[in-house]
Amino acid sequence: MNPDRLIGKVEGEYPGPLVIVIGGLHGNENSGVEALRQVFEVIEKDRIPIMGKFIGLRGNIAALEENLRFIDYDMNRCWYDHHIHALKFGQAGRSSSEDEEVLDLLEWIQAESVGRYTQKVMMDLHATSSENGVFLVIPQEEKNLSIPKSMKIPIIFGLEKKIGGTLLNYFPNEHFVSFAFEGGVIGSDIAVKLHRTGIWDVLYASGSIQVEREERHHDVMEYIRNDHMPHPGRVSVLYRHAINRQDNFKMLPGFSNFQKVKAGEVLAQDNTGEITSPFDGLLIMPLYQDSGNDGFFIAEEILD
Repeated sequence: MNPDRLIGKVEGEYPGPLVIVIGGLHGNENSGVEALRQVFEVIEKDRIPIMGKFIGLRGNIAALEENLRFIDYDMNRCWYDHHIHALKFGQAGRSSSEDEEVLDLLEWIQAESVGRYTQKVMMDLHATSSENGVFLVIPQEEKNLSIPKSMKIPIIFGLEKKIGGTLLNYFPNEHFVSFAFEGGVIGSDIAVKLHRTGIWDVLYASGSIQVEREERHHDVMEYIRNDHMPHPGRVSVLYRHAINRQDNFKMLPGFSNFQKVKAGEVLAQDNTGEITSPFDGLLIMPLYQDSGNDGFFIAEEILD
C-alpha cells in the first residue's frame, strides 16, 4: 500500500464509528486533501479524543501531483463490480495509472475497515467548476440519512444513476454509509473551509467526536447565506447532458448550481449548435472546466 495515500489516521481508545474521508479523487480538486490535513493538525494540537477510527486518504495521487482531473481515466467513474473484479484478478488488459490508484485505494479501505465499529461512514470530498456548489450527493438506495441531514445543506439524490461508476455506487455494497460532499469552486480558498466544516460535521454526527466544534456549520451556512440563490432541501436528478472532448462543448456564462431554468432555454453550445434544457427544473453542476464528461444536470425539488 502506498504510504503517500495516508493523510492522517487516529484510532481512539473507545469503541465508535469508522470514518473514512477521501480527498482528491479528482486530481485538480485539492481542497479536500488540504482540509483533511488541517483537521488532523487540530486534532493533534488540541488532543481531541476520537471514538473508533478516523482516517483521511488521498484519492488519485498521480493526478494530484499534476493538478489534473485524471491521468488516463476518471477515477470517479470506474467503480463497477465487473471492473474492480477485472483489476483484482489481472483481467483488465493494459494497466493504466488509475488502475494502480484504484487497487491501492481499495486495499487501504479494506485493510482499515477490519474490526468492529458502531457504523462505517465514507465521505468523498469534491469541488465544482460553477458557483453555489455546496451540496451532498447520496445514493438513491441509501436509507441511513441521519448524518447527511445533520449537515443542513441541500441533498441530491439519483445522480449516481445518471453517471454510473462512482465511488458511491460501490461502497454502499460494502456496508458503508457513503456520500459525496461538493464544497465550493475548484481552487478557491472557501472550498478548503467548506470541506473542513463538512469533516467536523461528519465526525460529530457519527459520534467520532463528542464535543461540537465551533467551526461546525459556520462556514457552510455563511456561504449559503451569501449565495443569493434559493437552496432546496432535497432534489432528484432528471437529466444528464453527456459530452466528450470532440463535441467542443461550451457552457454559456453566468449559470450556477440550483439556478432555475425553463424547458427550451439555451444553456450551452457545441458542434451541433445550441443546447437547450429539456425540462423546467434546477440546473446542477454546469461545466466550466476543460475536462469532464458531464455538461450539466437538470433536477427537480423533492417537496414531500
